Amino acid sequence: MMPFAMHTFDDNIICGKRGGNSFVNATRPDYNTKKCPTGTAPCSNFTSLENTICYDTSMSRNSSCPITGFEFTSVKKSNMTNAVTMDFVSNKSWFSFSRDVDALPATKLKVEAESCMDADVQINAVAFPTEL
Repeated sequence: MMPFAMHTFDDNIICGKRGGNSFVNATRPDYNTKKCPTGTAPCSNFTSLENTICYDTSMSRNSSCPITGFEFTSVKKSNMTNAVTMDFVSNKSWFSFSRDVDALPATKLKVEAESCMDADVQINAVAFPTEL
């Protein structure tokens, strides 16, 4: 595992563990049959064929399948399918993750003290200037 910076947020730390094959080497469904190979199953029934990873059914889904979505919210309910939600800052904010978001596996999570957007600035553009 590569070294990484870890900081606390209101006395909380988010930890993660890299595991499984890299996305390039991941087991994927057959393009024609849309089914995972024998002995494997889709990590999620909610992902499109393009975003589906197959896992070895002799292993745990939770330890074998990638997280495909993260969310910080000010309410306990997450908008993500089958999200695991936990109190992050004393019932003021919650952190959720899911393996059932129709997206490619998350490879990086970065939380910063300051947003790249200024909430007081309104622009009429397709993208915020820092996203260009």
